[in-house]
Amino acid sequence: MSSHKLDSIVLKKEEEPSIHDVFALEMHRLASECLRGRRVGQAIYVSVKLGIPDLLKRGQGSTSYELARVTNTNPLLLFRLLRTLVSVGVLTYDSSDDTFSLSEIGESLRTDSKESIRATVLLTLGGEMSTVWNDLEHNIRTGEVAFRHVFGMGDWEFWTNNQEQSEIFNGAMSDAVKRSIDSLLESYSFSGVSKIVDVASGDGTLMVALLKAWPNLQGVLVDLPHVTIKTRANIVEANLVSRCEVIDGNILTQTLPIGGDVYILSRILHDWDDGDAIRILTNCNKAMEKGKRILLIERMMPSKIEKSSALEYACLSDLNVMVMNGGLERTGEEYRDLLNESGFKLEKVVPIENHMNVIEAMKI
Repeated sequence: MSSHKLDSIVLKKEEEPSIHDVFALEMHRLASECLRGRRVGQAIYVSVKLGIPDLLKRGQGSTSYELARVTNTNPLLLFRLLRTLVSVGVLTYDSSDDTFSLSEIGESLRTDSKESIRATVLLTLGGEMSTVWNDLEHNIRTGEVAFRHVFGMGDWEFWTNNQEQSEIFNGAMSDAVKRSIDSLLESYSFSGVSKIVDVASGDGTLMVALLKAWPNLQGVLVDLPHVTIKTRANIVEANLVSRCEVIDGNILTQTLPIGGDVYILSRILHDWDDGDAIRILTNCNKAMEKGKRILLIERMMPSKIEKSSALEYACLSDLNVMVMNGGLERTGEEYRDLLNESGFKLEKVVPIENHMNVIEAMKI
């Protein structure tokens, strides 16, 4: 072998990245993804805030100039925003007449879309949730819930006093229910159940789906007065008034309706620390007869700490409830302990879509 060839081989070997270079590249990739996600998220948020998806669907504009006139924005700058949304697949563009339209993905941003996630976008990408995440460091350093630090009150008090933001929040919670409702209906049977009490029910999305799937069921919905305004309207719209009662109530301080065969807490307990979670469960227990069931629809924190999508999803949700209201995501064992402390026995856990689970327990 010639010395020239040997030098070439040595040079090639020296140019191979070190293990540290590989880690640095991976960290750079992760940081770039975070930056991209933040910028894309803001672009989508602003388009929804301006009402662009609804305007496009209603035919109230299709060029940047037409849309700018309706939204009172700068047409050249709006064009740059719309072009960005084309690049990520939210919109499509026809160069023959400079018009924009919604892609199949973008359809979900419409207010009237059956699969709309408009409320989720408004809450998480630019609303109160986005704001309090910027206060994560303060939360970690001091233990003060970021939402309270930023807004001067707890999130539940805030929603009560701000109807418009409350509707967005409850709409986002409804979006979350819709993402796993089909899986719930397929995976868990309500056969033999006569009456369901949905505690802190939100706008009634879950109950409407259950009553339509099980025609013999009767339902009771309980939530705060500012929430049940929308709940009652949804029950009327679904033509379920004869089968469903809507009650104003506070799950922490007021007596809950008695006589239910099944009590449901859907995505509720992760919003509360252990003390309040036990208070809520105990309040349910007092309303229930022995042998009746309670269902917790919750995400579970994996017990094993390792690089995984399941842990990532749970941890990001855990940080979110931490900054929003001081809640936490829990492991299966931690839910078992809460239930035991509140007079229940854990019976089974049924996984459903969207990283959620139906945790069934019985009053003992």
